[in-house]
Amino acid sequence: MRAEAWAKFLLPVRASEDSSVWLNGLKDRDSEVREVILMTMRGRIQEATEADLQALLANKNAEVRSFGAELLLVADEELAKEQFFNFLIDENNLVRSTTLRVLARRKMDNWIMLHIRSLDDDEVQIQQAALDGLLSDSGEGTSALLEYVRKFPSHPISEAARRELLRKGIHP
Repeated sequence: MRAEAWAKFLLPVRASEDSSVWLNGLKDRDSEVREVILMTMRGRIQEATEADLQALLANKNAEVRSFGAELLLVADEELAKEQFFNFLIDENNLVRSTTLRVLARRKMDNWIMLHIRSLDDDEVQIQQAALDGLLSDSGEGTSALLEYVRKFPSHPISEAARRELLRKGIHP
């Protein structure tokens, strides 16, 4: 019932203008409430502030921190540059993989290097996000991936990378 109340409360367009309203709701102990707020706010936020990102990053729930990483897409470029590393070092794979995907979409400084390094991560989810990010760029990203596959042919992610490169018509 509380989740439904939040959904109705946030539906008006103005609800997304005051981040303190939905940020407080994301602290709720009920995961259903948090999920409704996240679903309602996704795509409605046009700009993320430093205070918003800091509040999301400080949240104890990984899905909320991951939402903060998503908001790097709508943050000012300088703010995104200042904050992305805080999300990239999160202990949760969802937050880290979301951050990698955002970095690839924004083509932020050193994004290719960060993705190449992430191919060596112990977590498959991180490796896959790095692979997807590199494949999303048909120029430098794909070239860097091709070089990685040739240099580390026996690495577990290299097999998946070879398959994806072949689909693009690139023979590693």
